[in-house]
Amino acid sequence: TTAFACAACIADAISRVTVVDDPSPFSLHYSGDCEGPTQAFGIEAGSFESLAANLPIYDPHYTSLRFQCLDYMRGISVHKNGEDRPTIFNFDLDLKPMKGDIELMNQLSIQLALVRPYPPTEKAMVAHASSLISGVNGAVIEVLPEFEYFRDIIFHFKHSVSGKAATPPSTPENYTWKPSEATLKWTTKPTSSEDTTPLYHVTAFRGHHQEFVDPAAVTKTTSKSAFSNFLSFFGKSSAERTKLSCADPTNIVNTCAEKFQKSKGKPIQVKNEDDILHLTTPELPTFGSILSPSDAERFLQFMTAPYIRIPLILDFFANGDPGRLAALKSKSLQLIVDAAMFEPGMWRRADFTDTVTEIPVIEEDKLQTLLATPMGTLFNEIAKSPDVLTSCVVKILERALDMDVGKYNKKSTSGPLILYAVRLAVRIEGFMKFALNKCGPGKQRPRGLESMDNIKIEACMKKIRKMLDEQAFPTLEYWIDPSRTKNVDISCLVHAHLLYLFKNYTYEEFDFRSVSVLLSSQVYLMINHRFSNQIYDDLADTADPTKPPSSIQLAQTEVFDIIQTQRHKIMRYMREKPSEGDDAMEAVVRVATGTGTRTESFDAKIQKSRHWKSIKHPTCYGRFVPDTEDEQLRDGSYRIPREGETYEQWMLRVTTKAVGIEVNAQISEFTLQNHKMALLDPHIMNDPDFKHLRKEIAVDASDIACAEVMHTTNRYWWRLVGRRYDVMSWAPDGRNYHDFKEARNPKFTRKFPKNLRAGESWIADALLEKLPLILPGVTLFMPPQDASSAPYVQLAGWIENPKGSETLSTHTLKEVVVWQNPPVVTIYNVKEHGRRMLRVLEYTSNMSLCLDEVSGEPYPDRVAGILALSTGVPMTTVEPAPSLLITRALHSRLGTQVFIPQRFLAGIIPTALVEAYTFWQGSDDNIMGYITEGGSDDDEDDEDDIDASEQPVETGPSTRLKITLAKGQEVDSSGFCNSPAEALIQRVPVLDSNPEVEDVDTSRPILTLLNIMTAPPSSLLKRIGMLLSRLDNLSHVLVWSAAKVRTAHDACSIDVVELPRVNLSFKSKRVETVDGKVEHRLYSNDHDGLFISTSTESREIAERLLGSISHFIVLQNSDNDLFVLVPGCALPRRLNVDSSHLSVQVILDRRNKEWIDNIGEVRCYLYPVHNSKSFLVTPSLASSMYLMVMYFITGSYREVFKMVDSCVSEDLSPEEAQIFNQLEFLGNDMHPDAHACRLKLSAVTVGLGGEMKCPWSIQEEMVEYVRKSGYVSSACRLTPQEELLLLKLGVAEAGTRLPLVLLNRRAFVTAVSNVYQLPPDKSLTVKLGAIKTPEYAEFDCGADKTIIENPKKQMATSKLFGAAYSRPEEDQVAYGGLRALEYINSALTSGVEVTSSQYGFPLMYDLLVGTVAFKLHPSDRTHNWGRLLVRIVPPADFRSKSAEMSILRILADNPTVACHPNIPKFQIDSAVNKFKGMFQGKDAVSRLISEVHSFLVKESIQSMLIFPGTHKVCVNQTAVILRRPTSASEHRLWVVPQINDYSREDFALDIQNCSAVNIPLAQLQAFASKPLAPIKLESFVQYLSRGQRRLPLVSSAIPFEIGHERATKTHCSEATMQRITADMRKYAEKENAETVPTLVGFSPTDIDALHGSSAALSKAQNQLTSLIRSLNTSMDFDRKSLANLMNRALAIVNSDERSDTPYAGGAVGECNFLRFRLGQCSEIEPSAWFELLVASILSSTSESDIRSLNPYLTATAYKTVTSLTVVAMLTSIRIGQTHRVLTGLQKLILLLRNVKSNNNPQQQRRLCQEISLQASQVATNLTTERHFMKVSPSAIQFDPRFLVFEFTYSLMLRKSQVILVNKFMHSLKHNRSMCHQMIMGAGKTTVVAPLLALMLADGKSLVTQVVPHALLEMSRGVMREKFAAVVRKPVFTFYF
Repeated sequence: TTAFACAACIADAISRVTVVDDPSPFSLHYSGDCEGPTQAFGIEAGSFESLAANLPIYDPHYTSLRFQCLDYMRGISVHKNGEDRPTIFNFDLDLKPMKGDIELMNQLSIQLALVRPYPPTEKAMVAHASSLISGVNGAVIEVLPEFEYFRDIIFHFKHSVSGKAATPPSTPENYTWKPSEATLKWTTKPTSSEDTTPLYHVTAFRGHHQEFVDPAAVTKTTSKSAFSNFLSFFGKSSAERTKLSCADPTNIVNTCAEKFQKSKGKPIQVKNEDDILHLTTPELPTFGSILSPSDAERFLQFMTAPYIRIPLILDFFANGDPGRLAALKSKSLQLIVDAAMFEPGMWRRADFTDTVTEIPVIEEDKLQTLLATPMGTLFNEIAKSPDVLTSCVVKILERALDMDVGKYNKKSTSGPLILYAVRLAVRIEGFMKFALNKCGPGKQRPRGLESMDNIKIEACMKKIRKMLDEQAFPTLEYWIDPSRTKNVDISCLVHAHLLYLFKNYTYEEFDFRSVSVLLSSQVYLMINHRFSNQIYDDLADTADPTKPPSSIQLAQTEVFDIIQTQRHKIMRYMREKPSEGDDAMEAVVRVATGTGTRTESFDAKIQKSRHWKSIKHPTCYGRFVPDTEDEQLRDGSYRIPREGETYEQWMLRVTTKAVGIEVNAQISEFTLQNHKMALLDPHIMNDPDFKHLRKEIAVDASDIACAEVMHTTNRYWWRLVGRRYDVMSWAPDGRNYHDFKEARNPKFTRKFPKNLRAGESWIADALLEKLPLILPGVTLFMPPQDASSAPYVQLAGWIENPKGSETLSTHTLKEVVVWQNPPVVTIYNVKEHGRRMLRVLEYTSNMSLCLDEVSGEPYPDRVAGILALSTGVPMTTVEPAPSLLITRALHSRLGTQVFIPQRFLAGIIPTALVEAYTFWQGSDDNIMGYITEGGSDDDEDDEDDIDASEQPVETGPSTRLKITLAKGQEVDSSGFCNSPAEALIQRVPVLDSNPEVEDVDTSRPILTLLNIMTAPPSSLLKRIGMLLSRLDNLSHVLVWSAAKVRTAHDACSIDVVELPRVNLSFKSKRVETVDGKVEHRLYSNDHDGLFISTSTESREIAERLLGSISHFIVLQNSDNDLFVLVPGCALPRRLNVDSSHLSVQVILDRRNKEWIDNIGEVRCYLYPVHNSKSFLVTPSLASSMYLMVMYFITGSYREVFKMVDSCVSEDLSPEEAQIFNQLEFLGNDMHPDAHACRLKLSAVTVGLGGEMKCPWSIQEEMVEYVRKSGYVSSACRLTPQEELLLLKLGVAEAGTRLPLVLLNRRAFVTAVSNVYQLPPDKSLTVKLGAIKTPEYAEFDCGADKTIIENPKKQMATSKLFGAAYSRPEEDQVAYGGLRALEYINSALTSGVEVTSSQYGFPLMYDLLVGTVAFKLHPSDRTHNWGRLLVRIVPPADFRSKSAEMSILRILADNPTVACHPNIPKFQIDSAVNKFKGMFQGKDAVSRLISEVHSFLVKESIQSMLIFPGTHKVCVNQTAVILRRPTSASEHRLWVVPQINDYSREDFALDIQNCSAVNIPLAQLQAFASKPLAPIKLESFVQYLSRGQRRLPLVSSAIPFEIGHERATKTHCSEATMQRITADMRKYAEKENAETVPTLVGFSPTDIDALHGSSAALSKAQNQLTSLIRSLNTSMDFDRKSLANLMNRALAIVNSDERSDTPYAGGAVGECNFLRFRLGQCSEIEPSAWFELLVASILSSTSESDIRSLNPYLTATAYKTVTSLTVVAMLTSIRIGQTHRVLTGLQKLILLLRNVKSNNNPQQQRRLCQEISLQASQVATNLTTERHFMKVSPSAIQFDPRFLVFEFTYSLMLRKSQVILVNKFMHSLKHNRSMCHQMIMGAGKTTVVAPLLALMLADGKSLVTQVVPHALLEMSRGVMREKFAAVVRKPVFTFYF
């Protein structure tokens, strides 16, 4: 702004000069020197005085110039007497001519004899002046061009201060503006459509409108307008915000306060201290809490006193709390402090004479004027009080330097703080030095510096410079020592500040240090830093207020200003002090090349300096070269033209002259080996391939220095300086590859599909039908070799590029790979990259089986009859494009490596590897993959965060991917890369991740990747691969072999399986079973003890439980427990594969990064399968919700409805929230059960707030539910209570009255809820609102026999439409397809009327009788089309009883008559006969009517005719009468299969009833005591006393004596001792009398004899074998029994097995029974499931609950069902117990096999201990008892809740647990509190607490469990797991 102001002042001064020979009329009038009554004009400072006062100026010269300009402008705009002169060009105030503009234009018009408006109205004069000034009327500008120049200069000046953004916001960041683009283009536009007053419309910079800010903000700010002016800029663009003062407290609060940063609150005004005191804590600017609220308040108060704020602010940071000083590292505070220091503030003009006449000054505007300064507030402070200023600056710098940690780190406080303190000190020094220079002896002092003390200022300057030279400078140089930092960005930052240190140096102060720093720093910056026009004074652009400024923390213009200012001094110094200049140049070389520091070289041999001189030629002054260069170069003689040399040759020679080394001090350029070092081109930096390697190549720099190696026609080659990397940019290849025969592999000679062999039919099956669709017009060729048994075949062909391309390339080469088993088609584009031909995958027909995940939305498609999800666009084409080749040479052993971008490996190597490794191809063509460090390309890292000093090169164990190519014998010399090769991919473990080192880690195996797709169809590899493809796409399934593999065809094993995206891995293990067999299992590394189950039975069980969910595998443990593993990182979506919502295809989006990130590390859900194999257990809320959503997607609404209760929470994790949000995408599911499920979820989430706010309208869902309630499955019905709740919620949600259908429903449901309370003889009338039936014309209004009874009643126009009718051509309508569709569309669009000539009676008759064979589909019947058209004729046609309409009705209703062979046909007359017939009554229609009449009246036809009856119109009911149901068979639509009551405490299992269904008493007794007793436990278990176990008796004596202690004599102590004594005695008696179960043959004596006696070992093994045989027999029996018991119970309860007497109710009763059974088939009637039966035994109303589901279930049958259910539960529990025993026995047998006679004593001792412990554990499990059942002769009594708990979790309750729970329940019954302490592992969290919750949460009570915060997640997870099956209950969290 100051530069533009100077230009304006100079232009003004020039314009006032009157020349002698031919003075300019403009100059004469403008200066007032024109003859006549004229006066001089001027220009106003305007916004330069007001807005520019807010812009900080860091250079004292500019500050001084600003005030000189203001003085000058004041002088030319005011007369000597103080009156204002007329001023022109006040564009900042108004964009139309003002008074001065009009007056000047009027005077010039008069002098130049221009036409002026008449009459001269104000509006006309404005328009006249506007057209002349803008140049629309060029009369003035063409004659007086100086006027145009002056206008543009003033406009640029005004716009620089108060204009909006000068350039368009869409301008590219690195766009270079040309001077011509700054030229202003003027025109005018009307103010508005109503006001035609012209406004200036000025554009520049590519047509961008040059707008100004609000003119009100330009005027001098007053106290009243300050806040409105602030609002004019606040919240606007950056260009406008910068006009606000960063030191304005209003701006600080509204920009930096936490309240306004988080949300855009209403701006508030802060004028004085009172306003600050009223600010709340969130409204105080604490800058990210780096200032305390009290400090922030104090700091803000200083800003309200601009005149004295400088010393206050400096003292605030310099003294007191060190935390304040540390806060200065943030950009926000730096901006504010800089603004307070360096904003010039309000200007005091020279003629200002007011003085202070009162204290305090009440009028605020007057106070501000009195406090204005003539040269700015900082100069005022220097003149008046330099001591405080200097001491604070020195103190800040000193304290900042004391914090130095030896390096710069922007995340720490010291680095940014020191740099800011340096900048502050240098700037203050600059202002002082300027003031001292202007106030030197004999000089006139500037206004404002009259009272300055020169001696004091000089002393202050020395203090500051001493700190800078002695402490700051060494610190900064230490930071950038190349041996300490490799970060280029940090080096650029520090070099900029080193340069800044010498900003104020005069020539007299120059020395080697200053010159070497100035030269080396500017050269380093020019090489390594990309300069931009980035600004640093926008307070609102700081997202994180704690961060320091970005880049080099200096405005780039300041750096250039220093270089420009000091350049001449450097040249002079080099000339006058050559010796020190030589040393300075050597310093430049060392710093630029990184071979040393500024003062010394790293190479001790290089010490002597060369002599540097500028090239002796006028054009080369400042280009310094050493004396080692060519003499002709040094003396400039190389520029002398040679004989015969043309100018072009001369220019080429002198501009490319080989230079070894050169420093160009003029433009700060460094040249090495004839290559100028510069920054790498931004286009290369932004290239995707380069960005992929960005962290590897240069993590330490945001820009990279390079030197050009070679430049040819098609290639640029750069070398990255000091980084061992080269980049080559290739131009697009201009050749048309289609013209080269070798481009398509010449060996592909067979044309597809010709000459396919019989065994190659699989290729045609997969490709032949699809080829025209995916590659239209492409002819494919394939190799001649037989591919019958090949895993895949390659084909290639050309596809034509779109027309209109500007390139020569006409075709794109397509490569198609067809896989045989399973059939998959993949398509590649062959693309040129660096003049190599590489593949790019574009399409796959099966994304699940492709090795790459092609971008694009998947869609269902079939290949060879197999449905899969395809993705990608197969017919894409390739246009020639530039390519970037990146090479590196890290080590001579590695040679030169070429980077292979990821896209060229897609589909060839699994994506999991492509993303994890960076691939480089060596000179031997083999490829090496190195682990990609620091994340993927998608990570958009903030460049400011790059800090190499904080990110050392990672070392340590890693892996390499070694790809060895086995090439064929053929050599392709065409250059089109057609040579075949096979790859061996191996993962090699290395000790160090450094790519330059390759030390193989021998402790880890080398793994070879196996290709699933090329494996034989029935091989183990193929089967495992297809199984794992259910969990993830094959692109993320890695199967490895640890076998030593040398070629791609070697045999190998499967040892490791990895699924990286799912975070799963499996390892092969060799397992020896009990019977001695060896199995190889894939054990999960993530789920201990689980391995992949391969049995068909387990798969079928999982499929039965999961329904249509297919992405899972089954895991198994050694106890034969099954687990279903479902990947959670697959985002599920539903894809409708046809027009209905009933048939769905599930899409699993496995690529959604946000979904995967929210899941976390565990990305799979593991669902245990219950022992009964009847349900799954969901162990967490997330797993429950995911399964529920999957059921919803696949249409398993019954399962959704069951799970809803346990899928709610008041607080959702990101993982749970995103699963819940998927329900939003299922809102368009219109299935009746879907509405019910959504409403059920709305009901159970009531009161949960926004966490689980259902994304649908309850009211809309209720309307649909009511309409479809008759079709809702019984398992998904809502209870009346739920419906009433939802109706209430619907009112609250909509805020309006319910629609009539819901009002009626509410009345009806309310009545149904009360109907059971009615007396038997009473009824209840429900009044309903009637819905008005819409009026419509009824087509079915009875029989129309007009053609039979009155055939002469014909339509008046029948003759006309009959004559005009022409029958459609057969090929138009008979063959279907598009033409037939167009014909019927035309008919429907035009309208079908009986009187229509084209689509009327003749056409419909022809269709009905089959004359016109119209078809859309081959199976269409034309009669149906005719019948359809008849029904859509207008009401006027079918209401009239005409013969024509009667014929159509009769034929439409009687298809047998219409197809009668004797039915008359419509005969079309010739053209001549048409008109004759019309007048003779023998036209075609009349003849047809007569013939049809004769045909229909025949007796034989009359008997065939069927006439429809009249349909009754439905009348809406207004009332419904309800009566109390007398049996369970009534009100069936209100029967809901659910259990709500769990309060039953006692259950009696009828022994006699069990006997009736063949359950023996012995089994029941065993179940009630020892479940495994039937295997004759006494044969396998013996009970041993302590002595038999070789244990001493337990003593009853207390093991310590404290009787002599005085404290034991008290009453309490004596009572305690007595209790301890009694407890010891009781414990001793119990332990000494106790016998422990032990396996027979495994007593301590038996175990000791195992090593010494083979007979004892054999006996033990035989004993175990016998036990295992008995247990297996028992378990087989139990498994069969369990299935039979469950099936029988369900068969009886659902009447599959009838329990009632057939025909007991007669034929009507039997019909009702069959109706009930059909209702079960259609799910209208409820059917019970086993979980429901289990839950029902907990209900106190269980019999009515179950029998209500089946009214034909008798009481005896119900009792049988419960008996079967209970015994099934007991059997299931025993199966689990048997599994646990068998697992223990297997371990015991394996231990016995390790018993050998040659074991050493230590091994024997250890083995015996293990055998003893394992045998004891097995014996305990065998003899486990049930402790809550009591057996009587008639029944077994027990608490059903204990049994349900055991059954649900396949465990047996310990005796202590049963006793404890009973104690708690007893205390509760007696209203007593109880506290009990349990040891760890006793089951308090997993057994006792959930069991108590089950008993207490009976459907009426809320159970609260209080846990420490540390145990919250675990305890809540256990509770949710326990109540997610059988008994489902929500678990909520309350925080206190």
